[in-house]
Amino acid sequence: MQVDPFSDVGPTLEGGVVSIGNFDGVHRGHCRLLARLRQRSRETNARAIAVSFEPHPLRLIRPQAAPEALVWPERKEELLLAAGADQAILLATSTSFLNLSANAFFHDVVLGRLHARGMVEGRNFCYGQGRSGTIEILAEQCHSADIGLDVIDIIHGDDAREISSSQVRRELALGRVEQATEILGRPHRLKGLVVQGDQRGRTIGFPTANLAHVPVIIPGEGVYACRAWVKGRSYPAAVNIGGNPTFGIDQRKVEAHLIDFVGDLYNQSIELDLLRFVREVRAFASLDELKNQLHEDVEFARQVEKNNRHPFGCDLGQTIREWLDMELTPLVEPIGGKLGNIRLEGDELSAAITFAGPTIPSVAISGLPSWEDRLRRTFPEVQSIHWEAI
Repeated sequence: MQVDPFSDVGPTLEGGVVSIGNFDGVHRGHCRLLARLRQRSRETNARAIAVSFEPHPLRLIRPQAAPEALVWPERKEELLLAAGADQAILLATSTSFLNLSANAFFHDVVLGRLHARGMVEGRNFCYGQGRSGTIEILAEQCHSADIGLDVIDIIHGDDAREISSSQVRRELALGRVEQATEILGRPHRLKGLVVQGDQRGRTIGFPTANLAHVPVIIPGEGVYACRAWVKGRSYPAAVNIGGNPTFGIDQRKVEAHLIDFVGDLYNQSIELDLLRFVREVRAFASLDELKNQLHEDVEFARQVEKNNRHPFGCDLGQTIREWLDMELTPLVEPIGGKLGNIRLEGDELSAAITFAGPTIPSVAISGLPSWEDRLRRTFPEVQSIHWEAI
């Protein structure tokens, strides 16, 4: 939800535990912070409020230095909610807003607009004009206002590098989409409008959707195995990013061949999850050589998508169990419940919750629908959910 930072945000967005940041890409580091935000919100019986900015402040301060976006605004809001926020606020960035001092930002926005009851921030958090507000200053202000503050340390990947949006961009620029996935915790997603192309792919048996108006960073040139999303349904896809040197075309395009798709895509918006780099773009000596390679690309992309039917690149059942441990256990433990076996058969999930009695208490039942909605947003492959009392 985008709001004016100088207007009242409304009663549903006030009085929560708040985390403020760019949340650029909503990567694993952000998700750790949001998990703590949700934990604190439960402990204080308050809403978990994630606050970000749109557009990125550098777009106004130093446009030439502004980073390419990793997610578009609606996607950022969706990811913030999936990661644990009850509400996601996108503050409309303006020059007057960015000129607020750290003191004015805290008193006018954090206290005056949001009426925050607590805050959760990263150790490198800065705020106010010229980023003058540091985490140490924020700690003093929160203490004076009798607001709790949790400070989350920077996390690092397996290679000891800091988990950061900048690192995601570096990996994507090199076409290293699998490494970007490790940092993000999910594949990087493109979005674009399908426009008229030269239709050359159709004449050789490989029709492609040409994407225009892509609002996020496009990775380096290459052929990629992807998952395409069309009106909520997914398809494996082989995607060429770059030119078409076999036909002497240097213009950089995003061209997606949706495997097993039948229909017209023109003027539709589609999304592409980048799963794996397949090969470099190169010129072929003949049309037959190109077609043979395209057949190999398509089959490879089909297999990659089949083996990556979830957003985290690891065992889906185990990932869902970890997610449920974090999200569901705090709901059922206070009423004597315990999360049991998780079974995933096809797209049907069964989760066992053990209670002292033979049925699920009504207080637990009333809270399950919101958890189911959040589960489906996080794991779109799960279409059916059954809860069992043992």
